[in-house]
Amino acid sequence: MPAMSLTSLMCFKIPFLVLFIFTHFFSRFAQSLSFSIRRFDPKHPRIHYEGDASASNGDILLNTNDRPYGVGRATYVKPLHLWDDCSLTHQADFTTHFSFTMDNVSESEGAGLAFFLAPFGNTAPLNSGGENLGLFDQYPSTTGSAKGQEPNRGCRVRHFPETACFDQ
Repeated sequence: MPAMSLTSLMCFKIPFLVLFIFTHFFSRFAQSLSFSIRRFDPKHPRIHYEGDASASNGDILLNTNDRPYGVGRATYVKPLHLWDDCSLTHQADFTTHFSFTMDNVSESEGAGLAFFLAPFGNTAPLNSGGENLGLFDQYPSTTGSAKGQEPNRGCRVRHFPETACFDQ
């Protein structure tokens, strides 16, 4: 087998070195997050239940009270990193999948749920029952609720044949 020349050796080393640098240097900027929750328990370590929400028989019940305009939330307890560290103005891409069943007790009552993104620690605003689905304060000027406290990305699914996605 003939000996490799210095030129051919350099041609091999440079692409390998570039590949090595890119995979090891830039891989620390990419973060992958994956989780799956198939059963919900009242003391689930990764779910925070708020308002009327609770867990029963492995499911989440968002409105367990018989009061009108009840609001319940179940949120993931850890913050999710959804932006690019290299450029704080560039949001990261992500994909999510949900599977759910809506079962309304009465056809005369409205019901719905929303999947939303909000700043970590966000809570349900005051007066956010009914069609606001625990996301928006119906009277923000009278309660002093700050607009920044409301989620700004999401998808609302109502019991009635209506689905609306919002992006404020």
